[in-house]
Amino acid sequence: MRRHSSSANTSSRHTNGNETARHRRCCDSVVIQITTTQNLVAVLDQVVKTGFFGTSRAAAAERLLAEAIRDLLKEGTIQKRQKAFEAQ
Repeated sequence: MRRHSSSANTSSRHTNGNETARHRRCCDSVVIQITTTQNLVAVLDQVVKTGFFGTSRAAAAERLLAEAIRDLLKEGTIQKRQKAFEAQ
């Protein structure tokens, strides 16, 4: 897996109505690759056209995944992972 430094995503930019401003990330990001169906890609492209979840497939997929995980945490389906320093 490739890691990206959090400093690569720290720039803020103005929004043009369809774009959300980039926020500083609290931690390093990790690149992952997924395989999915053409139908899901078509739906993802529709989501990208709205601009509500980002302006690329990758950005929209990351936002949707983050929201789904947040929902699972909220409903108690999964438990929040302890940070390494909290576990000791």
